[in-house]
Amino acid sequence: MFDANGEPLLFTAIVNGDMETLSFLICHSDVNLASEDGRTALMIAVEMNDMSMVKKLIKSGARVDSKDNSGKTPLLLALENGNFNIAEYLIKHGSDVNEVDHLGQSALSFVANADCYGSTKIVKILLCCGYVLKDCDSWLCLDSFTDNKTKESKYRNLIHKLKQSLKIMSNSKSKIL
Repeated sequence: MFDANGEPLLFTAIVNGDMETLSFLICHSDVNLASEDGRTALMIAVEMNDMSMVKKLIKSGARVDSKDNSGKTPLLLALENGNFNIAEYLIKHGSDVNEVDHLGQSALSFVANADCYGSTKIVKILLCCGYVLKDCDSWLCLDSFTDNKTKESKYRNLIHKLKQSLKIMSNSKSKIL
């Protein structure tokens, strides 16, 4: 079920937005087939920002926590690309919010770097789903999570709590050193 380049045929259906072909291929192959670089059909659908394909693949048994050769999961890819709706869907379907890629980048660092509207909402979702602040998060400027259009006090409070947590982590770290 691979093309001439060694890529799973599922990828072609996703890139072409062909749901009919994808459905056929899912019935006749493993939905979790990976390319040489470890990418799966779900990762391709996430990168294409195609929610309908993501939903179809997950309903068909795609693993939400598979990792490519760089250690990225579908959730980390969604956050990296600012696809927060897909990220939220992946989290609701069991994606681990505490995964870190091989470069040590966390979900929170991808949110900060995505610089997209909706970042405060996804930060709240990450925290509510058990995200634990990591050493690799200490460099983040949490002001980058504030959306100009979002002025609700609950989000400002959330950002304030995150800043306090990072200050405590930084202080603890410097006392140890």
